[in-house]
Amino acid sequence: MQLQEEAAQNPKQTLFLFRNQLTFNVQLWCLLLMLPLVVIQFLQQNLLLTGLIGSFIALLVFNLIQARKQPLQNYQGLAFIILASGCVLYSTWLNGHQGIYWAFPLIATYFFMLKPETSRIAAIIFLALFIPLVGLRFPPQEALRIIFSLGMSTLLISYFAFVVIRLHKNLVKLATCDPLTGCLNRSQLEDLLSRALKDHKKKGSPATLLLLDLDHFKAVNDRYGHHRGDLLLQGFCDTVRKTLRSQDKLFRLGGEEFLVLLDQTGREDALAATERLLQTLRETTFAEGLKVTASAGLATASKNYSDWSLWLHEADECLYQAKSEGRDSYRVA
Repeated sequence: MQLQEEAAQNPKQTLFLFRNQLTFNVQLWCLLLMLPLVVIQFLQQNLLLTGLIGSFIALLVFNLIQARKQPLQNYQGLAFIILASGCVLYSTWLNGHQGIYWAFPLIATYFFMLKPETSRIAAIIFLALFIPLVGLRFPPQEALRIIFSLGMSTLLISYFAFVVIRLHKNLVKLATCDPLTGCLNRSQLEDLLSRALKDHKKKGSPATLLLLDLDHFKAVNDRYGHHRGDLLLQGFCDTVRKTLRSQDKLFRLGGEEFLVLLDQTGREDALAATERLLQTLRETTFAEGLKVTASAGLATASKNYSDWSLWLHEADECLYQAKSEGRDSYRVA
């Protein structure tokens, strides 16, 4: 429930929710399948296989309980793959075809229980162990058919998993980024600003908001058209990004108004960064010869702000002051 609430507030969280729901369902299905299987192996007195399956069931129960509190952790996914692979390999050696059948769904779980890079490595390791085992356990012609069909299944499943994850990431990007400028949009604002303010209150980590507004942008649209105005916005954002560090976040709040979250940046460093940025804008030519300046308002994180909206409001008040007192300047809270 907590993960669903976070996803509703922040589209970027939907990617984590998607994977958590997927891995939860995979593990639940495995648990339901393994419960009768462990009884059958026990009755057949296959004690080692019974122990392996029993350990796998215990892990599944643990993971399902934890999934109600947090997404699947890397160690949980890795433990799932190790125990499941051990069960399949030993069952193939012990039971022949009855074990082979489990190798196909097992390979599918690799690409959903592990990260993409790890899943490919794990699949190669499993095949490296599985192929000689099949060669020893089955006649050559039958072994080749099994190996070929499992290899093809692995390739198809890995491609399908890649496409699904890629499409989902693209959808999240469309929901969280401004399509014109590539800046983060308002959907990310609350999450990132709340986190920065929380870190400041708990750890004393400095952070500063830099609110920017292009001066006389409406006149540019009216005189040169919206196409030139869009090119100006894109050039402006490219220029701002060049002056920022990798940890800083650039948002488009709407129209010609932008926000920069200067992470790990106190008052003095933020002032220096703002002066450099405004000077760079004065010296830069945009969109087929257009020139533009910007006004700015700054507010440093403080324990006096009860939430992120008050912090942003303080920066907005400073921006309004800069614009009303001549533009092409900045004011600080």
